[in-house]
Amino acid sequence: MILRIPSNSLEYIRVPVRATEDGTEVDPTGDDVFMTFTLTEDEPSDSDWQSAEWETNGSIYYARILVGPSSDAELDDGEWFVWVKVIDSPEEPVRRAGSVIVE
Repeated sequence: MILRIPSNSLEYIRVPVRATEDGTEVDPTGDDVFMTFTLTEDEPSDSDWQSAEWETNGSIYYARILVGPSSDAELDDGEWFVWVKVIDSPEEPVRRAGSVIVE
């Protein structure tokens, strides 16, 4: 996923999340979800994560976070790597989900 947004845009960044248990797709929305943005491909540190929320469209699940002016995730111009973390028990998967270019 590569997304381009203007620097003055206030909008949700959405990342599809697929969860399975024993080979069967499951609803992950009972788990806590976090997102962050980094300027390098290096994995984020624990302090980088921000609470995100779930959005559903039928059986498709998205992690989402509001970015832009006056949001908790104000991004300067540049290319940002998008990361998602889901807190489940015992798993806590971390995935790089693509990038967003703010211009």
